[in-house]
Amino acid sequence: METDTFCSKCNSYIANPGLGVKASILDRLLAEIITSMFAFSFLESLIFFEKSPIIKGLIVFVFYSILYLFFRQGLNPGKYILHLRVMDTTTGKQASIIPMLIREFPGKFASGMLTLGFGYVLALFNPNYQTLHDKLARTVVIKETNYIKNIEKAYSS
Repeated sequence: METDTFCSKCNSYIANPGLGVKASILDRLLAEIITSMFAFSFLESLIFFEKSPIIKGLIVFVFYSILYLFFRQGLNPGKYILHLRVMDTTTGKQASIIPMLIREFPGKFASGMLTLGFGYVLALFNPNYQTLHDKLARTVVIKETNYIKNIEKAYSS
């Protein structure tokens, strides 16, 4: 099991039983798939209630309220379910709303559309699995240590 944690002072991962361990590429991919399923459900509900502006407005309000809460915590639905967190590499703390906005909008556009997906491929060659949007926003994705310890405890019993 990977036991590296992120050190904001040396800007790399170090062995430490602290906040969390480096999230794998598979963890990150699964989180994106789960988040995409939530997004498609939202879009499908808007299409289904196309002729009902009140219900449509309520759906948009609820969706954006949830989205805001996730952004404030450096999360998206997939990361929440998989116990992943986006951390700010400059502070070593959970990413605030500004780095998250940079990461999610211009950052992911640069990772995907602008570079034809090469920004995501960078994670394969980075020891911290950082994509282009992580580098631009100075963030890194970790898996919570307490969650991992609970899983290990459950399987060892």
